[in-house]
Amino acid sequence: MTQRLARYCRQVTVKLYQEGFVLLDSQDEEAKLLPNSQRYWLRELVLLGDDCPCLYERTVIPEETLTGPERELINLGSVPLGKYLFSGNNLTRDYINLGIQNSCWVRRSLLRLSVKPLLLTELFCQIHLSIQNNREINRLEGQTTLKLNKWRVYFRLMRIDKPIGILLLLWPTYWALWLASRGLPDLFILLIFTAGVFLMRAAGCVINDFADRKFDGYVVRTKERPFPNGDVTKKEAKTLFFLLIVIAFILVLTLNKIAIWLSVIGLLLAWIYPFIKRFSHFPQILLGAAFGWSIPMVYAAVSEYLHLECWLLFLVNIIWSIVYDTQYAMVDLNDDIKIGVKSTAIIFAGFDKLIIGILQLAMVLVLFYIGQLLDLGGFYFVSLILVLGLFTYQQKLIANRQPILCFKAFMNNNYVGLVLFIGILLNYF
Repeated sequence: MTQRLARYCRQVTVKLYQEGFVLLDSQDEEAKLLPNSQRYWLRELVLLGDDCPCLYERTVIPEETLTGPERELINLGSVPLGKYLFSGNNLTRDYINLGIQNSCWVRRSLLRLSVKPLLLTELFCQIHLSIQNNREINRLEGQTTLKLNKWRVYFRLMRIDKPIGILLLLWPTYWALWLASRGLPDLFILLIFTAGVFLMRAAGCVINDFADRKFDGYVVRTKERPFPNGDVTKKEAKTLFFLLIVIAFILVLTLNKIAIWLSVIGLLLAWIYPFIKRFSHFPQILLGAAFGWSIPMVYAAVSEYLHLECWLLFLVNIIWSIVYDTQYAMVDLNDDIKIGVKSTAIIFAGFDKLIIGILQLAMVLVLFYIGQLLDLGGFYFVSLILVLGLFTYQQKLIANRQPILCFKAFMNNNYVGLVLFIGILLNYF
């Protein structure tokens, strides 16, 4: 089909919707047509001729097929499948079935590469064909909007429409600023770190979606993100990430040398975190380090010395990150298990609520010790009591592990950060 389209079109392009390993039920129609396998490689795309959708293509490949040269099938990216299949002489076809669906021609082929099977389903598009839903018609055919507003896509990619992530980074930064400066933060440093938090959180979201682009389409909560929807390309995401990092680093250059060197470590943490989910059940620890790296940077910028309370506050942020990100992971627990993403919510299993409770108590105890160490006043310790109350409320929310309530518990952590900041702020009045 790629060659045939090339005869009549000036340009043939591929719009990739999703690709990655999935689980298929044994009763699934496609699973019945293929040898039994623990996992299948799924690839869905649309072939466009001169930007007009011509063919919807869905390929399902048993994992056992992906050995030897056929392993390259998972690295095709935007390369049409036909270019790979017909590049050698080891392709055979068991059968090809034709049919009609929604007034469109459909064909399904069971192909073999060196006797290893793969199932290819192709749907030939009409001008007003609904490939997945009406929203995708607008995106593919441009009947309602000729082009996506790229700025809106980039804002979504940076999660500007979801400020909770900014706040969860901002509160620990403000704790550190007020404690390190003993209640009198320099306005310039305050503005630099506020802007830096915004930029680094945006960059973190971009690189996270880039890392998860092959998985987000299979998770209910994330399937509408820009990558699963095909609204953004890998090149665009990498360019945006680079620009955000450069701007953030320019801001850091206005600080002292210690803060500048520490920022390099912060960048590495932000880069590594999204990918660690493939290998470790404890990505939340690295998340806490990445989210809290502004704390030692603040102390370096304010006093050029990393005091004991700096590292204790850093520890508090790591504990807190494990708490709220485990609550966040509980929302996607079933989807994460299916697609093989690791998290503390999975490894904690039936002990998740207990471990979260222990970590919440540990966080308050470390904060109490910081208050004793710095001789903080009554407002600070009252804020710790209120934080305990908020943690108790979160335990009630996650009691039955209902996804919507687990997400509500996660969102409630904004108030934890706010209450603690107010306690620190009032301490210096």
